[in-house]
Amino acid sequence: MFGKNPIGIIQGRLTASGGKLQCFPHGKWKEEFTVAKSVGFDCIELIVEREISAPNPIWDDGGAAGLIAASNESGVKAFSLCDDQIMNGGLLSEDGSIASESAELLMALIKRIAKVGATKIVLPFLEDASIRRDRKAFLSVKRRLEMLAPIAEASGVAIMLENDLPTDMLLELVSETDGKIGVCYDTGNRTWLGFDPSEEIPALGPLVRHVHIKDKDKEGKNVMLGNGNVDFGAIFSALKALDYGGPLILETSRGDEEVKSGRQNLVFVKNLLHQGLLHQGLANRVAAW
Repeated sequence: MFGKNPIGIIQGRLTASGGKLQCFPHGKWKEEFTVAKSVGFDCIELIVEREISAPNPIWDDGGAAGLIAASNESGVKAFSLCDDQIMNGGLLSEDGSIASESAELLMALIKRIAKVGATKIVLPFLEDASIRRDRKAFLSVKRRLEMLAPIAEASGVAIMLENDLPTDMLLELVSETDGKIGVCYDTGNRTWLGFDPSEEIPALGPLVRHVHIKDKDKEGKNVMLGNGNVDFGAIFSALKALDYGGPLILETSRGDEEVKSGRQNLVFVKNLLHQGLLHQGLANRVAAW
């Protein structure tokens, strides 16, 4: 399908959003697949916005069919979805009914994304859903993931965790899932949190199964690739040493104009690939994504 690591972009980043960084492209989601193709992207990572009531075609059969059609017509695939609802912290709620409702919604979403052929769901345990400093919340999430992992596997969907945990805690979090849960490595967030990719990527090893590409400045602001503090050379070299064969999903700055910035960020990543900092010729691993 692809002769290299496929490069994608988060849904909405090629569409004007009125200044909002992460935003579903309401009314323009079909068009965005065509735009992504014209820019040169291989795939789009779908999103479900943080606001639970926000409309999204993933939730109904007609919308799911529309997503499949837009993907097929453009040739831009949708291998994955990022569930921003996680960041509301509902799964961590001490109110059992809220926590249960959030878990049921997540299970329903896993079944919905399977309908559009996506094979990965990214769960960002960040912001209100951070479990770094709360052992009780950490253990609660660990138990839920252990229960959720086989359900997701049965639906043909792999869970990818993104969070602010140090490496040892992240390894502990997935230790009882028999390899069913992987890690989404976010280049900007991990750098901003102070982790050294040359140490933690080898430590995480084959758990790194998904990568979000972003750059951040010293204030933590999302900036154009190459303009922040991320050492992409170290990151791509570490990924190469792992023989990483999955997609690179741009969760990048919109800059002063979405499409122009998307094209510029894409060129930045392709230049890294052309420098030999990640493997080429990986078409035989598409099925593993």
